[in-house]
Amino acid sequence: ASSTLEPFSRQRICWGSFERNTGQWCPFSEQDEIEAAFQAGEKSIFLPNCFNATVHFTRPHFFQTTPGFGTKPPGYRSVLRGEVGSIVRLHYWNNSKAFRVDPPTNELLSYVMDIKIEAAAEPAATVWQWLDLLPAQLPNATEANWHAFAPDHSQLIENASIRGEPATVVVGLSQYTIQDFDGSYATQVNTRTNGKRIVRRATNATGIIEPPTPADLAEEACGLCTERFQETPHWPVHRTPCQHAFHYSCIQHVLCMDSDAARKCPLCRAPLERSDSNRNSAIFSSSYSQRNPSSFSGTLVGQ
Repeated sequence: ASSTLEPFSRQRICWGSFERNTGQWCPFSEQDEIEAAFQAGEKSIFLPNCFNATVHFTRPHFFQTTPGFGTKPPGYRSVLRGEVGSIVRLHYWNNSKAFRVDPPTNELLSYVMDIKIEAAAEPAATVWQWLDLLPAQLPNATEANWHAFAPDHSQLIENASIRGEPATVVVGLSQYTIQDFDGSYATQVNTRTNGKRIVRRATNATGIIEPPTPADLAEEACGLCTERFQETPHWPVHRTPCQHAFHYSCIQHVLCMDSDAARKCPLCRAPLERSDSNRNSAIFSSSYSQRNPSSFSGTLVGQ
């Protein structure tokens, strides 16, 4: 490392990568470890808790590689040791469909975007997140598609990953098994519907911030498990066309039924439409329903 480099401190310097699809700045959790390896003149550092990523200290542009997982191909991201508050220009590579620090060498035109370098958060409790896309869509996921488990569930999953054993998570009336841990990823299986989704250990979490409960639900409770929505902010809520509200995990099995006679509101017996996307889900967030409004007969709110 050069002696002219800015001395390292979390307040002034930050190591991070740029999300390839959006260019979003993603600080590493392992700031001290990466800086130590860099100052020691190492060629790279392996980060087992960061999706088995390897950060390469190759001049003039550092980069990160990650192995493939399921349908997700091996990954590549630009990495930067940046000064907090500085502006970095990213270039969009058309051939690889990715934002990178280095400009493309064989393309005449390149879309550019300026990104501000933000400081890394202080180390926080481990946060596990679930993906609001189907497993096959993992390669297309951005940070906006990942959502935090409740703190107690995150800790339960983390403990299971350390032991290398499956974890059982209960959300409302639904039960899920978190299994097949592979680095920072795992698979979540709905024990009733067998629906699967991808979960991951977050790498740059700033702590678990509970989403606010919508004002119109503050005093309501799930029509099935009777838990108040205000006390379960991490559990997405499904409001049916007949205006009854349930935790999505509680009513999911009803929405998945093939029989019109059985697929009715548990409270008033009004008919509910079936959605094929529900068959593959464990839980969805409101952001998913907003991106895919045709996927639901009702409305998901909260989270």
